[in-house]
Amino acid sequence: MEWMLRAFKTVFHHELFHMLDWVYAARRDDEAGYDDHEWKAIHQQFGDTFTYDTDQDTTTAYQDDLALYSLELGTGSRGFANSYQRSAVWEDKACLFAYLHTDQSSLLQMCVLDSILNAKVCRLFEICADIDEALNEDFFVNLTQFEYS
Repeated sequence: MEWMLRAFKTVFHHELFHMLDWVYAARRDDEAGYDDHEWKAIHQQFGDTFTYDTDQDTTTAYQDDLALYSLELGTGSRGFANSYQRSAVWEDKACLFAYLHTDQSSLLQMCVLDSILNAKVCRLFEICADIDEALNEDFFVNLTQFEYS
């Protein structure tokens, strides 16, 4: 039963971020919309040539079979906390937002070892604060005071 509660909280925050991200995209002045080019550039800043599955010209696993991905923390490669984040830029951001609410200490430990992941979390703090001043880094730091078990 405990795993169901954790899964619900993770999915809730993941989907909540999709709504927040839509607001953020609507406020930006560029034509990218939901396709956040600044976020994608984080990989390039570290010399990584990664391309999200939704950006490739060929049919992708994201389009064909979502079961090929894992939402489990720790299943990702460099720059990712899980393998599902590799599917699309909007999924990348939503997964990190969810982990900041449900498994923040594990995520931040991963950031110590992964500079790309760390840069993404820092960028996520900026995005959230841009959406609403109350969603600043202090907001997320204070979340660690609560138990999510």
